[in-house]
Amino acid sequence: MTRPREEARLRGRSSGYRAEVVSTPEHVAVDEHDRGLKGRARRQTRHAEATPAFRRLARTGIGARALVYLMFGALVMEIALAGHSSAPADTQGAFSLVERLPAGNVLLGALAAGLAAYAAFRVVQSLAGSPDARRNATWTRVGWMGSGLIYLAVFAEALAQIAGGGAGGPSSHPQPFVHHVLTWPGGPELLGAAAIGAAVGGVALGIFGVLHDYGEVLEHPGGTTLRLAHLSGMVGDLARGLVLALVAAYLFLAALTRSARHAKSLAAALQSLVGLPGGREALGVLASGLVLYAASSAIEARYRRI
Repeated sequence: MTRPREEARLRGRSSGYRAEVVSTPEHVAVDEHDRGLKGRARRQTRHAEATPAFRRLARTGIGARALVYLMFGALVMEIALAGHSSAPADTQGAFSLVERLPAGNVLLGALAAGLAAYAAFRVVQSLAGSPDARRNATWTRVGWMGSGLIYLAVFAEALAQIAGGGAGGPSSHPQPFVHHVLTWPGGPELLGAAAIGAAVGGVALGIFGVLHDYGEVLEHPGGTTLRLAHLSGMVGDLARGLVLALVAAYLFLAALTRSARHAKSLAAALQSLVGLPGGREALGVLASGLVLYAASSAIEARYRRI
């Protein structure tokens, strides 16, 4: 007769009875095998994460992120000062600026490689987790994975720019996609929920910037460097959160009015501020915040504990 994988036994206690689950040896062996495979995979991932090659990969990726935000901030500042920019104020515009430099294709290729490195760094970080239990929460690791996937998409945009096909997809031209979603059953509600989620993400990004302790992630920075990292990172994350909330506001308006014409790309949303009272001043503040985030990323590339 085949034994059950688990047996329940009732044992008397003065306070009553309780059921005790006893695992059979076969069940224990399967559980230990599964845990062993997962533990071995995680140990191997952490071992790769601790190698000098991986540290160089991560620092290169963070440096690439700094360059993208520097170019992005420069484009937003150009809108603030001149009312328009020489390229769209988004990642593709940043790639266009790099491409116009001497040996621009080579530089853009190096930047794309750096973005791929940053995506790999975040994905490995998510899979391996952190030995520090305080930084190993599930939501933290999900955030690392999300960041890795986002930068993988940015890497794909850079490759498209190199190949000469950088016209952009839904992120650069959202109206056809939004119009399609609005025709779905429950499409406006789905679009509105996505907009609210993006707005909440922007708020969360700003809160993270204010509360983040850079002393936990930077290794042996001087006091002045640590203060600069905290200030630039805080202002930069607040600026990034506001930019995300701005795009979310237009997406929510499209859902509310059931009209795709209200949806705007990142570049178009920023450009729309020019005609508003105080719009250029607001753009100048946002641009400064984005440049400060680039400075924070440069400090992180040098001092981050990996």
